[in-house]
Amino acid sequence: MHARPFQWQRVPIIWVFLLLIGLFQPARPLQATTTPLPTEVMGVLKHYGIPMNAVSLMLKRVDQSQPVVSLNPYVARNPGSVIKLVTTLVALELLGPTHEWATRYLIDGILDQGELKGNLVIQGGGDPYLVTEIFFQHLRALRSRGILNISGDLIIDDSLFAPDQFDRGRFDDKPYRSYNVIPSAAMVNFSATRFSLTPKEKGISVAVEPEISNLEILNRIRVTEKKCRGDFAGWGYTIDQNANGTRVSLRGNYPRNCGNLEFTRAFLSNLDYTYGLFRAGWKELGGGFEGALLHGPVPQGAQEFFEGGSKPLKEVIAGINKFSNNTMARQLLMTLGSEIYGKPGSPGKGILGIERWLQSEGVDMPTLVLENGSGLSRICRVSASGLIHLLEKGWQSSYRPEFLSSLPIASTDGTMENRLEKEKPAGRVRIKTGLLDHVRSMAGYVTSEEGNRYMVALLVNHPLVDYESGNQVQDTLLRWILRH
Repeated sequence: MHARPFQWQRVPIIWVFLLLIGLFQPARPLQATTTPLPTEVMGVLKHYGIPMNAVSLMLKRVDQSQPVVSLNPYVARNPGSVIKLVTTLVALELLGPTHEWATRYLIDGILDQGELKGNLVIQGGGDPYLVTEIFFQHLRALRSRGILNISGDLIIDDSLFAPDQFDRGRFDDKPYRSYNVIPSAAMVNFSATRFSLTPKEKGISVAVEPEISNLEILNRIRVTEKKCRGDFAGWGYTIDQNANGTRVSLRGNYPRNCGNLEFTRAFLSNLDYTYGLFRAGWKELGGGFEGALLHGPVPQGAQEFFEGGSKPLKEVIAGINKFSNNTMARQLLMTLGSEIYGKPGSPGKGILGIERWLQSEGVDMPTLVLENGSGLSRICRVSASGLIHLLEKGWQSSYRPEFLSSLPIASTDGTMENRLEKEKPAGRVRIKTGLLDHVRSMAGYVTSEEGNRYMVALLVNHPLVDYESGNQVQDTLLRWILRH
């Protein structure tokens, strides 16, 4: 799932009416027996034309064995990004919250008075969160240890993970969207570049972050005084790849009253991006390097020079769950595969490791179908009952604090930052959501105003469900749980 910007939506009149009815009814403690779907939720579903057979729901108190509300709980449905809960919890249990990744830097040559007469080797360790800031810390460490200039080439060894056989456009034919970036053991900054467009008195300025030496931006956008009909209406880009790198040509008309625009794209392959970022970063630090990119294993005789660390797993899963980062989730799945079954890591190995752990721990998820661990999939399946069993395991886990703290908190952070703002539930709603075309889902934990703790899993798969309708169903259910 790729995150979409959050903004206030127009609330249907029938939804307001049903909500007001609910607010003026006295709250009753929920019983540990199956009850009908809340009236408010049924009203929202009816308003949007979403049938009951398209919905799976299970609501359960953490201290009781029977569900409070249960609707189609065993039907396997596409969960979207909610499946990240499976990947992250199993990784916590198998790797531990302090697990770290190592990026190794080796010298294939002789270091003589600040000059490396030979090649620098980067051996990727699969770090899901090797962002620009951390990568540049590594480069500064190389310089502080004596490398000032490099006369040879840059060798990148990404053999820790098996090559992904799918291209970036396979999911939705949008290969340059950052959520479609495929895993790589030597990936840096998710291979993504942020663009900032700012209308000026004459023309428009285009800024990119970070600077990539082999990415050229050609700005041919004209500013017009026409009405803004959408951020990407009236202009676009073309891609030209040549021996010197990649050129992105921005062309078309951009209405001034559209204001500033920021967006992220991944125009380079993982290897080309890492190479281009290295060249730009090394130059920025005052180093000399004019070598080429070589792809292959660490040469025999190369000597380890520096090992760069990473964020611990407990912080990595917070990035995955709070901001629904698909690339990080896929990297984590590959890490599981390599850690459990050895090099090279692959989605198949990671999935096998997850399935075996679930079975060994008695976590009942018989309808589970995984593809890449992120939820960016048309074939991924799970049931509401299966998700509740997973949430039960998370609640009982020795790593419960780390797992719960990775979930978005309503009205506070992550993908739930702008949800339930009027209620301000003060940390009582920790929910992971999922969004794909015709899919809206959520799963997590809710503490009611009376102090009762609940686990909830909601899956809606239907052609009429979208971002707005799905949010209304979710928020209505969450408000109902909070009142009880």
